[in-house]
Amino acid sequence: MFRLMRLKPPNGWNAVAWELLIVTAGVLIALGAQEFVQGLHWKRDVGETRQALDAELSRDLAVFNFRRDLNECITARMSELRRWAESFRTGKPLHLKHEIVNTPGFTIRTEVWDLIDNNIASRIPLQDRLNYAGLYANMKTFRDGRLGEAEAWGEIIALQRESSLDDTEIRTIVNAADDMVGASDALAVWDTAMKRQARELGIVPDPTLWRTADPFMHRLKQDACKPYL
Repeated sequence: MFRLMRLKPPNGWNAVAWELLIVTAGVLIALGAQEFVQGLHWKRDVGETRQALDAELSRDLAVFNFRRDLNECITARMSELRRWAESFRTGKPLHLKHEIVNTPGFTIRTEVWDLIDNNIASRIPLQDRLNYAGLYANMKTFRDGRLGEAEAWGEIIALQRESSLDDTEIRTIVNAADDMVGASDALAVWDTAMKRQARELGIVPDPTLWRTADPFMHRLKQDACKPYL
């Protein structure tokens, strides 16, 4: 131990301390540079992910608005179909002016949200993350509701060519029509929440959805809103 204490570096202890300081500074600079590069990497990935989320939700909001804007039309058509079904009870059924047409619409997409990396999601500010989660939850509920609407339409369309309807079939049409009206009314509740969430995220409905839609969709929308009686 005594010998170790008497050791002297060739250039003195000051030189050793200086070399240690340089090495330590180099390590800290390297770590800082690595942290900086990783920070840039995460910032880029988060930014690209948010752009993809915003684009997907912008389209979904336009899809939702398209269906919501059909509420008045759908409610009027359901009223007519109830009258048509109930007219069979009188023995003098009303005649439909044209084939029953399902409510047209576009597909809700959630692929970006479903595939988002947890490491990236955790780096999105909490309030924004909550707004994204809320919007996508409402969109998925809306998508499930559209499936329910398709089932209701299927029940009505399956009976449209019948020359007579029994009491069970009449109730089937009336109940399906009521379900459609209820689904339309529910859209107003989702609309209020989603507008707030979208506004806080700076997302607006895609204005090109309807302009670039297949011409068949335009005709289908017109046919779906033509009076049945």
